[in-house]
Amino acid sequence: MEYAVIRRADAVDVSEQISTTASATNENVNDWLLRLQQSGGQRVTYTVIPTASVATPFLRVIDENSLFRGVIKNLWDVYKYQQEYQSFLLGGCEEKEFLEIAEKYAASFHRMPSETLTWTASVLLNVLDNYLTSSDLSTLLNVDPSDVENALSSSSDFHAVSLESQETHGK
Repeated sequence: MEYAVIRRADAVDVSEQISTTASATNENVNDWLLRLQQSGGQRVTYTVIPTASVATPFLRVIDENSLFRGVIKNLWDVYKYQQEYQSFLLGGCEEKEFLEIAEKYAASFHRMPSETLTWTASVLLNVLDNYLTSSDLSTLLNVDPSDVENALSSSSDFHAVSLESQETHGK
């Protein structure tokens, strides 16, 4: 295993680059990654970047994974409820029996901060590449539709399109 040795002069250059980068972007970042690369046996090059710029993409994947797991679970519960409801409609069980079954699928809405709702709506809209109503998002996320409406209406990233307009323009 090879180790690169930084001469004291190189270390000074690195610290100057760190302070220059921090002041150029108006960030007060104290956590940096330093990458040293040796080429041709002699020349050592280095790259200094904030740790957050490396960690953020990984954290986003973890957040998206958690989001998709929650959506799949919510849709599975809706699917199971719909099966029971169809069975009831087809005469597979009595109303009293169905109401008991339906109660086990009844779940309270989750609370979700507005910023998180806005982010999740954006991810779902991008993945599904389709119009989604607040009711659609409510079903996918198990969040109160009025909370979805409030979060999206307060965000500059979203605009409401009336259902009549969607139908008129075939969208």
